[in-house]
Amino acid sequence: MRMTRCALAARCICFISPGKRSSRAATRRFRCAYLSLLPQFIDPAHGSVLGQSLALGMTQIVISLAVNALIVFMAGSIARFLAQRPMWIAVQRWLMGTVLAALAVRVATEARR
Repeated sequence: MRMTRCALAARCICFISPGKRSSRAATRRFRCAYLSLLPQFIDPAHGSVLGQSLALGMTQIVISLAVNALIVFMAGSIARFLAQRPMWIAVQRWLMGTVLAALAVRVATEARR
């Protein structure tokens, strides 16, 4: 099977990864995902490939920014809610403590197997 230019570029760029060793794998996976997924939505018959690539990239950035902003605002609302109601803070701490204890028990029992 003949490799397209995009697939060849994706393979080449996947091996180039600046930064720390711990972030290399994530950066490499991120680049590979973008370079392998985005070209399927680009059609040279519909105009400039660069223009379509920029439009897709900007669309993804806008959506990511909106989702992250929503998460930040929701976290702020939840923090405000919990700060005004001390009983909810106690319930939340008890619940998280229970979950963490259950996870610790699970990890300890799985380590013995």
